Amino acid sequence: MFNPTSTQLTLTFVGEVPQGQLSNPLPKGFSIKSSQVPQDGKPDALGLPGQGGDKIFRYNKTTKSYDGYTYSDLDNIWESNSTGLPGLPVIPVGESFFLFRAQSAGTWTRNFSVNNPT
Repeated sequence: MFNPTSTQLTLTFVGEVPQGQLSNPLPKGFSIKSSQVPQDGKPDALGLPGQGGDKIFRYNKTTKSYDGYTYSDLDNIWESNSTGLPGLPVIPVGESFFLFRAQSAGTWTRNFSVNNPT
């Protein structure tokens, strides 16, 4: 949500939280992704699988540009394109990111229960 004023804007969303085995298709090429449940976290910690050459692009509000991360098959880790350091940022609730799948389509599968939010 873009708010062109300096006034703080509060948005409240209501609804049912998806539970059970959740599947999020990952097509080859570019797509926009986010966690299916209202929970912040690093995408890989929330079960996002990576394969060699995959890239994540997250908008940086401070620099007004995108921060990039690439998955390395050699180390099985995501690395920052700008620093070379391992790891992904925490994606807040309601925020998405661009995902580029380099090799093949896949599925981001996660089992989630409100009583056991792991």
